[in-house]
Amino acid sequence: MPLRITRPAGSVFYGGENLDSQNLEATFDHRVWVRGVVDQAGRHEAHLNIHTSREGHREHILKAGDEGLKLTDDVFVEMTGIQPHYTKPKLRCPECGRAGDETAKSFMLPQASLIVGAPRKYQIVRDDARKKK
Repeated sequence: MPLRITRPAGSVFYGGENLDSQNLEATFDHRVWVRGVVDQAGRHEAHLNIHTSREGHREHILKAGDEGLKLTDDVFVEMTGIQPHYTKPKLRCPECGRAGDETAKSFMLPQASLIVGAPRKYQIVRDDARKKK
């Protein structure tokens, strides 16, 4: 059964059969970097950079509703659409420390809604995943 995953631009997820959560960079079979998400009238796309140890880097554009991308004979990625994510600007800049406007309105960041199909032994880990305590 495929996994549904929603990822914003600039995020990464790792896939592989022998992933080590402590050392993802050394143990992944596929690293999928969502480089950009396009949400315009009639145009819904995800710009992906796929890295494998065998083939190196490949750039792909997935369009909502189109045929997906086969990573291997058993693993594929498809885009189903755009998911809106509403957020507010950070109150304090982590780099310069300048305070932001507390009354600022939230804004929408588009996220790619993806489906990843793979065998049960294939694991997927997001770059922002946290361990349960």
